[in-house]
Amino acid sequence: ATDIEITHRGRRRLAYEILDNREGTYIQMNYVAAGNAVASLERAMRLSEEVVRYLTVKQPIPLASDEEEEVGVEA
Repeated sequence: ATDIEITHRGRRRLAYEILDNREGTYIQMNYVAAGNAVASLERAMRLSEEVVRYLTVKQPIPLASDEEEEVGVEA
């Protein structure tokens, strides 16, 4: 994975109790990786006893031409 960015979102109350836990620490990880790397990361989270719940969301990567067009409009 490349461009790894980890953001600690803090400790919050869970919407419902999970494994006798009422609160959890939320961590957001943004990264760029191939599809097979995502599968291995999810497996590691699933096997970890510290991770109670996780969610993977695929976000579109902006193309370089889109960024250049936006800069051109602003100038």
